[in-house]
Amino acid sequence: MSDFEQILNLISRVGFSFDEGDLTSFLGCWADDGVLNFVSADMKTVLDSVPRQEMEKKLGGAMAGYPHKHFVSLPVVDIDGDEAIARYFTLYPAAASEPAVPGVSQSHMVIRRQADGRWKLYRHNLGNISRTRTDVAYQPR
Repeated sequence: MSDFEQILNLISRVGFSFDEGDLTSFLGCWADDGVLNFVSADMKTVLDSVPRQEMEKKLGGAMAGYPHKHFVSLPVVDIDGDEAIARYFTLYPAAASEPAVPGVSQSHMVIRRQADGRWKLYRHNLGNISRTRTDVAYQPR
């Protein structure tokens, strides 16, 4: 597979493994020094600089019984040597108990080629930009 195809596969695997509650596969997408930043549109949930080593504790419960499925737009991927930037939107339908308004999030990923040649997430800035507010998505650092 080309670098671009490997990165597309990684992006798909992140959302799919989260939706399926497959924590092992989800964590396998991350570099050892990977970091997640997330903010919900209502600002009730903020995860700031969560290192990969703490993701199981922070996300394991959220993944169990997650009511949505992630539908990822085609990403814009810029590859520069062993680092890539991927930007895309994710649509996830509302759960049955919520108003019929889909959620939309914006992602900015920094992806790095590891020593073994595989691409892994280094930083994922993720913000929900729908439902109640549009100004809370994490900005690239």
